Amino acid sequence: MFKNSYSQSRIIKKDEKIYVQKCYMTIFGIKWYFISTFFWNYPYVADPKERFVRELDFFLDNTWKDIIIVPKLIDIDAKELCITREFIEGDEINEENIEIVAKGLREIHEVGYVLGDTKISNFVIVNRSKLAVIDAEQSFKSNNLYYRAWDLVVFFLFLSYKIVNINHFQEVAKRFLDEYMPDKSIAKEFFDIKNINLMGIYPPTHLYILKNLMSNFY
Repeated sequence: MFKNSYSQSRIIKKDEKIYVQKCYMTIFGIKWYFISTFFWNYPYVADPKERFVRELDFFLDNTWKDIIIVPKLIDIDAKELCITREFIEGDEINEENIEIVAKGLREIHEVGYVLGDTKISNFVIVNRSKLAVIDAEQSFKSNNLYYRAWDLVVFFLFLSYKIVNINHFQEVAKRFLDEYMPDKSIAKEFFDIKNINLMGIYPPTHLYILKNLMSNFY
């Protein structure tokens, strides 16, 4: 979850087209054994087959409505636990498109999924209006409000290190929350004591800002 360099994916080119091939049994997947042990409060899975199945379920779901885009699957190798998917071009998440991320994550939750791994690099903004999810190996169907809050906790952690300036972070975080509109239960679950292991990684100033912003939804 924390190292973009620990990649299971590689870019391949065939017939002048670009694809992404992801194999779940590579050594880079070992990170999930450590993450699932330390962050026990979300049901992370380390087993390659389980991660393979979770991502397939998410990418093959046809209930996405307005904002969410998932990559088209080109090939599925159930024996080697590899998938080949289309390469989605788009923009990185930044302060200019944060509302699209909020709308997209809201749609994911309303459809009935949670992602678990909501780091910024797992999303791409397409045509300035759509949110493409390019990594969903820890996703699964759940309406558990705590897991929805966990998605927000993880996302804001990575955002807090992307936007270091306190005032700027406050403005961007407010715009995200005003678009996502967490209900009272999610706002409270955000600061549940079970999240202390992740809260300890936050910059204290950014965490204080989020606490004040979340209080508006109690």
